[in-house]
Amino acid sequence: MTPEGALTVPQVPGAPAAPDAPGARAASDASRNLVLRIDARRGTENFPVASLLLQRPVRSKVLAIYRLARLADDLADEPGIEDAARLACLGELMQAIETPPGARASEQLPSLEALGLRHTASRVLAQWFEEVGTHPIVQREMRLMLAAFHWDARGFEPLDWEQFDRYCRGSAATVGRMLLALHGCAHPAAIAASDAICLALQRINMLQDVAIDALRDRVYIPGTVLGGWGVTRDAWLGLCRAGSLGPELARGLREEALLQGEQLRRNQHLAALLPFRLGLEVRAILAGGNSIVRQLDASPDAALRRPTLGGRLPWRLRLQLVGDFLRGLPSGSGTRGRAHPQAQRWSL
Repeated sequence: MTPEGALTVPQVPGAPAAPDAPGARAASDASRNLVLRIDARRGTENFPVASLLLQRPVRSKVLAIYRLARLADDLADEPGIEDAARLACLGELMQAIETPPGARASEQLPSLEALGLRHTASRVLAQWFEEVGTHPIVQREMRLMLAAFHWDARGFEPLDWEQFDRYCRGSAATVGRMLLALHGCAHPAAIAASDAICLALQRINMLQDVAIDALRDRVYIPGTVLGGWGVTRDAWLGLCRAGSLGPELARGLREEALLQGEQLRRNQHLAALLPFRLGLEVRAILAGGNSIVRQLDASPDAALRRPTLGGRLPWRLRLQLVGDFLRGLPSGSGTRGRAHPQAQRWSL
């Protein structure tokens, strides 16, 4: 694991090198999509974003974090933007959050301006600095998150689980650590449980999005896992795009989902370590993640129909979700009686 003090953009073995020059090029359709999606996607996440479970002062801070993270994430993988432009824009965001607001100038965002996103980025950054920009832990974690998005922009595909988990330290664990920091929670046990939950949620999202990622020519399931399943990267992409994994691959995906559901269950004690309303937020996040696990476990082929928490969720699953929120995640939830292997621990 890269030391947390080393906040330079990480290098990923086998990933394309960063370009020497920005090379940003206008992509009007992609730009409009990004602008529209920043707020629109709040309601499509697998977890509540700035929900009413949080206190009002905290909600505005979480929303500022979310908008910057959403902008950077979409820049990293939105179709229609050249890799050089992605990296240049992410570099500008990284530089912007490290620059005092009074010292920033519009000409410091030329790549974002070339994509028609300077106004949007300036507004997002202004809210960031107003709400959380001077918080040292939040600042550090956002820099780690932007570094992880640099991996995405370079076409990151993990070779093994260790590399995927290193990526998750920036892309996922940062979210939990920022929430803890905003509530003044620094207990090592809370941080460890939060990291484990965020890792499990990121893996669940990876399994949930295999078809979407395939359409973008992206594979986040580690190469060693695909090899163990007896399938090449190109064959996996073809099967996901066709919406037909086949029984063996579908079973491997379900088993991995169940492992992550067990990881959520093993770390749900986090809610009891936190202030009451943040604990409720964590319980809602856990319930949502476990609902996705249940859907993956019940699905004959996750590439055919993506599990969601949207309006089409059957009443049975809605009742189970509410039950998980109120009572906690039951042992072996979603397994239909199958035993879980020991969930993998994440050592930071």
